[in-house]
Amino acid sequence: MSIQFLKKSTLEKLYLDIKLNIDRYKTGNFDDLITSDSCLVSDKLNLDYEALQLIKGDDKNDAKNAQIIDKAFQGLSPHVARDNRLWTYLTHTHLLKYTRERYPLPGEEKGEDRLINHIINHYFTNSPRGFERDNAASRLWWATFMCKRAEHLDLEKSLKAIFLYQDPIVQLLGRPTSAISTNVFNSILEKMIDSMQGDQSFLKDRYSYNRPFMSELSNLGGHKLLDALSPEESIDVLDTIDVKVLSKETKDTVDPEIQAEVVNVKSEDQDDIEVIPKEVATLRDKLVDFDKDIISKKFPNTDENEKILSPVMLMFWLAYLPRNHEEFLSKFRESDRLGIAENERIFIDDICQIIDEHF
Repeated sequence: MSIQFLKKSTLEKLYLDIKLNIDRYKTGNFDDLITSDSCLVSDKLNLDYEALQLIKGDDKNDAKNAQIIDKAFQGLSPHVARDNRLWTYLTHTHLLKYTRERYPLPGEEKGEDRLINHIINHYFTNSPRGFERDNAASRLWWATFMCKRAEHLDLEKSLKAIFLYQDPIVQLLGRPTSAISTNVFNSILEKMIDSMQGDQSFLKDRYSYNRPFMSELSNLGGHKLLDALSPEESIDVLDTIDVKVLSKETKDTVDPEIQAEVVNVKSEDQDDIEVIPKEVATLRDKLVDFDKDIISKKFPNTDENEKILSPVMLMFWLAYLPRNHEEFLSKFRESDRLGIAENERIFIDDICQIIDEHF
């Protein structure tokens, strides 16, 4: 059958009326609110809605459900898969029961704000990375799409490794490396499979291994390196990080702040590559301080994923180094620009000025 999308007005009304519709999210439905008149239909794309009824269960079913939703869509492109009208339609209709099962609503004792935020995260998409990590339906499709890029790996094993523990997928899909370099992403995925079939330490030891490892990888994520790495070089980089993270010194001194350093990666066909030049590391410290001293004090309640200098966005600032607003608009992808909290966008020019004065 043809794919349906919510009309923009319907999407906006659902979002604004979350509080009024709490009982619908708990046990009801949206049949009277989402009708043929409130949707748009695309005859160019097809979706097997009957197959969607096979999607059910909790996190233990993620890998299986991801394969089902991938097969249910025919010809869905990444561009269309970034349309929140599609996924919000599904989580409020055909996948409403599944979304309840997969992400049970928090109890009333947790407070209304937490309940509403839970609904926003898993029934809607409130940030670019929400498509890949949070929305109950879209995260399944995006996980399969990215795993299929690693054609040399078994898809079922890849999905099982990604979904075995929930923290690794959040770490992986919340890092700019996954978007910048297919080879690096594929190498991490291969590492996850090896861990799943071994002692699983990379997947389950979130604080002593996985998170420090992914943080180090983000530290290396300059545009001069990751896009240029071959599969073999990507593996070398991950091996280097492994040595550092697993050493006793790193375990004893893991610092949440990014430390300035220079790392060299060697290959037969390339000269040494400076991953984090000292001058960029110094700039990074300036931006971290600016966020801590100015931005976070002015807007202390901004969602971490929407901060203009979140760990992910910080890497983009350091990769693109825009020196004015025009360069910011031309270098940053629209999806990343729109993912910045509206109130923090006033600091774009200030950050550009810090970069320009630094060099």
